[in-house]
Amino acid sequence: MDWYERFVFDPLLDRGLDTEAMRRERAALLEGAIGRVLEVGPGTGLNFPHYPSMVRRLSTISPDARLSPRALERAQSRYLELSHSTTSGWKWPFRAASFDTVVCTLVLCTVPDQAAALAEVRRVLTPGGRFLVFEHVRAENALHAACQHLATPFSRVFACGCRSNRRTRRAIEAAGFTWRKVEERRSDALPWLVGTVLVGEAHAAAPR
Repeated sequence: MDWYERFVFDPLLDRGLDTEAMRRERAALLEGAIGRVLEVGPGTGLNFPHYPSMVRRLSTISPDARLSPRALERAQSRYLELSHSTTSGWKWPFRAASFDTVVCTLVLCTVPDQAAALAEVRRVLTPGGRFLVFEHVRAENALHAACQHLATPFSRVFACGCRSNRRTRRAIEAAGFTWRKVEERRSDALPWLVGTVLVGEAHAAAPR
């Protein structure tokens, strides 16, 4: 275990994102997962315990060739059968319309190219498929947004590249998604990270 894992990742991210409030957020969001499910950027598998019982198999994708030991342990405790894929860019190794549900939690604030990632989400979703998101977004309040800008250089270093000042909701809508339900609010679940959060379920809009 290197210094980052020991002194930053373990106490701040893995444990800090596994609070009671965060567990409630994950459980409520993942109730909407159905059918063939893809999770983007699974990290240490913090979502895994919260998938509904009907989800027995889960596909995951990230830049890492292997899932972390913590993710594997959490999958085993939930009896999830995992299929992990990796990609060095933003062309995913899945056919179009491969999944009924795609899950992103605290991932779109870190990816280098949001538009490319969201285009792949839309491509791999079945028509009418569900896109479940729990993400940082830039606040509408000017003072809060200014705090996000000030905090971003530090969060990029200490929180896996997190940029809480991104306009992620607009990016999702620009990628061709419409919201079935959505909530944007200041999060009690992330008190140590400055950031308004977006919680919602989106579907790909019908082609024009």
